[in-house]
Amino acid sequence: MLLVHQSFYLSLTMLFLATLLCEGWFAPVIAIVMTVIDVKYKALAVGLFTLMNSLSVAVANVVMGLLVDKFDLTNIVNIN
Repeated sequence: MLLVHQSFYLSLTMLFLATLLCEGWFAPVIAIVMTVIDVKYKALAVGLFTLMNSLSVAVANVVMGLLVDKFDLTNIVNIN
């Protein structure tokens, strides 16, 4: 069940924590890719990694939308 709250400051705090947890791994992984991959393929490797990351986020959003529609979860996620 999702936490739905009307507090602005709680919402900002949760957004900060979500951003910290979800995006905190991105820079270290890019640094690892830059050290492991050969010089000729660094740009391609980073580009493909970023593309795959973006596609997975897009697919996750579609799946979440389909789950909300299929199981009628509009009252839980507070969609008007």
